[in-house]
Amino acid sequence: MSPQNNIEQQHKQFLQNLKKEKKMVRLYQLLIFISFFSLWEAASRAKWIDPLIFSSPYKIWNLLMQKMGDGSLITHITITLGETVAGFILGTLMGTMLAALLWWSPFLSKVLDPYLVILNAMPKVALGPILIVALGPGLTSIIAMGAIISVIITSVNEKVIPKRT
Repeated sequence: MSPQNNIEQQHKQFLQNLKKEKKMVRLYQLLIFISFFSLWEAASRAKWIDPLIFSSPYKIWNLLMQKMGDGSLITHITITLGETVAGFILGTLMGTMLAALLWWSPFLSKVLDPYLVILNAMPKVALGPILIVALGPGLTSIIAMGAIISVIITSVNEKVIPKRT
């Protein structure tokens, strides 16, 4: 057997092993997926977990099909997407303006730096209840939440840009 044929045979064997490994990975991923949802369903039906809090995959699937059937899912997705995009755009614009202001004013940057670091380190989800109490459970608090997250992230990234001297 020539060295060239040996290399080609080894390459074919390598590719076959890769395919076999990929199939095994997919099989195990599928088994974990099915096991997880089966255990969740069983735990919900047996009341091992609170069905009010965790529900069950079967009930969630039925509700999804019902909402898709009556068209309300698309309506809610459209509204949520619009609110998210509005908050992101508003927050990015405000964050960019704040970052530019901090870049132009080294003194203001030094003053606000610890507060921006704290806001960035704080879990953003913790702001949700505060905004709902302050602004109400409507459109304003949802857009404000998206804007605040974007402002914090955009303005903190200002530190990447070198300061003017």
